Amino acid sequence: MAEEDAAQSEDAPPTRGELTASLSRINEAMRPYRISFDINSYENRTVAMIIDRNTGEVIRQIPREEVLRIAESLSEMQGRLIDLKA
Repeated sequence: MAEEDAAQSEDAPPTRGELTASLSRINEAMRPYRISFDINSYENRTVAMIIDRNTGEVIRQIPREEVLRIAESLSEMQGRLIDLKA
């Protein structure tokens, strides 16, 4: 039974608190390099960003803005299709 619980917890995505705690440790380690990591929620998706601490510029975002826009467009189109069927 304990093995099943362990397997289920490994498959479950990390909680927001677990991500925040991990990011704090990563950001502390990366402080000398003047970059930080941040996670935001967008449309119920997790977005990770690498940010230049000096300029505030987003160096890398995962997933990229384009992917988020495509996902949003698909979500809107799906909603319209459902409305048309009703």
